[in-house]
Amino acid sequence: MITRSDFIKEKFDTRFSKNPRKKYKFKSKRTGYRDMGIMRTLDNYGIEGKKCLDIGAGMGRWLQYMESKKATFLGAIDISDESFKRCAPICNKFQQADIETDRFDFESDFFDVVLATEVIEHVFNPQHFISETYRVIKNNGLISLLSRYKSNSNNWL
Repeated sequence: MITRSDFIKEKFDTRFSKNPRKKYKFKSKRTGYRDMGIMRTLDNYGIEGKKCLDIGAGMGRWLQYMESKKATFLGAIDISDESFKRCAPICNKFQQADIETDRFDFESDFFDVVLATEVIEHVFNPQHFISETYRVIKNNGLISLLSRYKSNSNNWL
């Protein structure tokens, strides 16, 4: 019998493997409102010189953005083998993990910024995920969690 973790890993490996590797452009006319909002939030907080973690890093686009803004440390967590292949080369540290059950392999109070975009809606029991996120963020750090509303894919939390 396949475990929930294995099912999720396979789902995202399949999804990511269908998309070509690319360098993202964040200042193009094609940048959407959601992405502009994320960029504005990160820019207002300030990324330069900060330690940043992308949970559910996927294709690595937000890692690329934080790298372009001169973050001093980039961490990433994702369950997918494909995500590891794409993100590990630009990260200081990549953890392949199930965020519902695995301890984040980072020190407590380590990160200035934690970003999780379109992640929490895939988590069956978010208590561990939230607890670990809180553990690794510094006091006065920025946690940015974005999720689509279930009722309408055009709405965001």
